Amino acid sequence: MDNLLSNSFSTKVPLNIQLRDKTLKGFVAGNTLSAYSIFEVHLSGGDIFLIEAIPQEEYSSFYWSSLVKDELKKVVPLIGKIIERSFGKPRAIPQ
Repeated sequence: MDNLLSNSFSTKVPLNIQLRDKTLKGFVAGNTLSAYSIFEVHLSGGDIFLIEAIPQEEYSSFYWSSLVKDELKKVVPLIGKIIERSFGKPRAIPQ
């Protein structure tokens, strides 16, 4: 996959995910989080894949879907949570 998509995204957020046996580093490229948004994930090992935000109305959250290698499937929800924090709407800070 070439990097045509990542050039159209407005924001890149670094990734640093510590797993039991390794650390995944890279970045996520995307725009504001909304239903069915697509984000592009680039890992330092050369893996590039897309991740999609599928709304779960009953939970006010997202299910994260991706066609990715089996060994990376377990990190898709973790990356999704990072996306929710980084690309979601800013939350008001309680005073």
